Amino acid sequence: MWLFPIALQDDTNPAIKEFVRKINENQYAVLFDRGIPLNKEIFLLLDEIRNCELDGVSRFYFIKSKILYLLSILFKIGEYETVTPESAIVIWRKEEIHILQKVEEFIVRNSEQFFTITFLSRKFAINEFKLKKGFKQLYGKGIFEYAKSVRMEKARHLIEQQDYSLKEIAYQIGYATPSSFSVAFKNEYGMSPALFRKQIMALSAI
Repeated sequence: MWLFPIALQDDTNPAIKEFVRKINENQYAVLFDRGIPLNKEIFLLLDEIRNCELDGVSRFYFIKSKILYLLSILFKIGEYETVTPESAIVIWRKEEIHILQKVEEFIVRNSEQFFTITFLSRKFAINEFKLKKGFKQLYGKGIFEYAKSVRMEKARHLIEQQDYSLKEIAYQIGYATPSSFSVAFKNEYGMSPALFRKQIMALSAI
């Protein structure tokens, strides 16, 4: 099997060189002892491979191109051997990824509630560092920012439906006062919920 000749240059990370050597010699090889690192880009690549609907030659070359791109990302991550612990890319086990997905599902199902990191950490039996670091690495946003986006998306849909007053919507998505909801909505979408509703009503009248 032929893999990226550039990975065997003299200044390449020794772990990557050893990995490629074993692959080329048809030996069992592991690049990350603690499991495959996961970020949003890798997650999307794996999802594309899993859900590929092509057939025959098209499917073969599509999956091959995605795997080669995935390897290039993993090799780049493998070069981070000398970074500091604070900035290092964390490696996640399959079980930890599953927990992070459960946390995300819980936040979406209960978007009207505001949860602390400590609460989520205890509920899902994962330490706070891995929860915060892993969630942001997997979903591209911190937990509080992500929860707010989910909340604002729900609010936007409720406003578009025009079945509730802005005050009712504020309470439905967990805000104690309409004013705090208005500030959060404007920060998310660049306009107040009242102005957003006016625009929706104007469009529906056309």
